[in-house]
Amino acid sequence: MKPSKDQPLWGGDWGSPQEPADATPSLATALRQVGLRLEPTKAPVDILVIDHIERPGEN
Repeated sequence: MKPSKDQPLWGGDWGSPQEPADATPSLATALRQVGLRLEPTKAPVDILVIDHIERPGEN
């Protein structure tokens, strides 16, 4: 599943304050609780795509 522009890669939301009390907090919420925050940004990334693979044959 490819995330949308508004959906972070790790799932969940950006730390909605309306989370149920018994739910595990989102990553952003957990980071905010220790004084950190995530900021969306764009940056180049290296990607390796394996298009096809075969088992080696016996020599």
